[in-house]
Amino acid sequence: MLRSHRSSAWIRVALFVALAVASVRGLYRSAYEASALRVTPDEVEYALGAERFVRLGTFDLDFDGTRLPPSSSPWFSIGVLAPAYVVAPHQIGAGIYSVLALSLFGLLVLYSLGARFGGAWGGSFAVLGVLVFGAYPSMAQYIMTDVPSAAFALGALWFFVRASEGNARSFEWWFAGAAIAAAFALRSVYLALLPQFLWLAWSTSIGRMRAILAATLPTLAVVVATWIYQARAFGDWSRSGYQFWRSVPYDYPSLVWSTDYFAANFAIFAESTTALGFGGFVVGATLLLLKRDRGARRFVLACALVVAPITFFFLGYYYPDTRMHMLGQTLGFGLAAAGVGAWLPPRVREFDWVPLVLAVAVACFVERDYSRSNARREVVDEIAARTPNDALILSLNEAVYLEAFEPEGSARTFLALCRDVEFASKLLTPVRVPAPEPPPRDAYDYRCAGLRRGGARDAVRFTASERPDLIQSALRSGRRVFLDRSPLTDVAIADQLLGRHLRYRGRRPQDSLIEVVAVE
Repeated sequence: MLRSHRSSAWIRVALFVALAVASVRGLYRSAYEASALRVTPDEVEYALGAERFVRLGTFDLDFDGTRLPPSSSPWFSIGVLAPAYVVAPHQIGAGIYSVLALSLFGLLVLYSLGARFGGAWGGSFAVLGVLVFGAYPSMAQYIMTDVPSAAFALGALWFFVRASEGNARSFEWWFAGAAIAAAFALRSVYLALLPQFLWLAWSTSIGRMRAILAATLPTLAVVVATWIYQARAFGDWSRSGYQFWRSVPYDYPSLVWSTDYFAANFAIFAESTTALGFGGFVVGATLLLLKRDRGARRFVLACALVVAPITFFFLGYYYPDTRMHMLGQTLGFGLAAAGVGAWLPPRVREFDWVPLVLAVAVACFVERDYSRSNARREVVDEIAARTPNDALILSLNEAVYLEAFEPEGSARTFLALCRDVEFASKLLTPVRVPAPEPPPRDAYDYRCAGLRRGGARDAVRFTASERPDLIQSALRSGRRVFLDRSPLTDVAIADQLLGRHLRYRGRRPQDSLIEVVAVE
């Protein structure tokens, strides 16, 4: 028997190591790769906002010498990403390490939840299911809030299980409150967590008011801090950065949420990761409910009451995307694994080497294709290597992104090629325009003419296509001018955007950086 216990202990240690290796391998991305900041404007705002906060002490972005607050709130950049830039101040992609740490934390919590109801099988299958089939690891490749906020939400739900079983101490409610507030600070839809904890706190016979305050006050503090920030950054405590940068759609609720968007959002559930995740949610919830375990029932109910309003909201949201359902998908794999593990016969569950073998197989052989293109980052290196220090760069990448890599003392100038480039495509709207005339065509009509008539102004003053005289002036003064067309596969499109007045030196279809030699 002693040998059996020792063998089981070694298997558990080996299982933990295998799961850790599989998790790191599935989630890791280098700072160089992450510095491509492909999801615009989100990643650009998060990463550059954090880097500038550490370097300059300000949360803003620089556009032609004008400092503007990003559309996102500062809590992700300052609270989550900034420590990574303190450690690695010269790496624009360093924020990915903060994302990695929280991603691993989320999987650890998911394992704990799965193991609580399904043993080692349940915990292992929860993690492996997410790594092999879920959207969680693919979104962990980006400096985005989706995975970190879901990790905080999972942490809050772990405490819910502990508290509902009567194992939580009074001070631990503050950890739950902090997890709820952190998830809410990164993505406001996680306010859906709070009612479940208020109900649980109210049902607590001892220390009820302390539990309610501990669960509520951190989130209230985030709300007040956000109002103060918005008042200082945008001149109105009730006006967010999204409304300032994208008045269309965020100033007009009917453009943000509508039943007209249901069809496009329902189509997401046909995608494999979402279908598997929510299918697992239904199957796992059913299996756990059939066990007639009070703790399992409470947990399933809490998960359903958190995920349901979030899912319903995003079914009517104007921007359909799988990542909006991150928590529901991830919990689905966890519930399915826990449910299957809970129903396994005790004799089968004793074979804990089976999850170990699967974890080792995933760690060694499973590699998902995340299509991690580094083209944006590579063009930064190409500009540094091929252009003089005072070159004028016309680009379809955001100027604020390219400028972030410039060394101190550089005299290169970056200019958006046209109004299709991110940030150059936006109008700043300090005050809501009640009834734009003409009205916006749809939720993506960021440059609605009615906004401009109502007082909105360009975030970027001019583009290359609007000021060919600046290009001509630069060429006449002896400056070399280059066209960065890296986002395009067809060079003819660049000709259409900039007009038929440029002549190039040695243009080849495969070149992403082309020198402009004349403006006719």
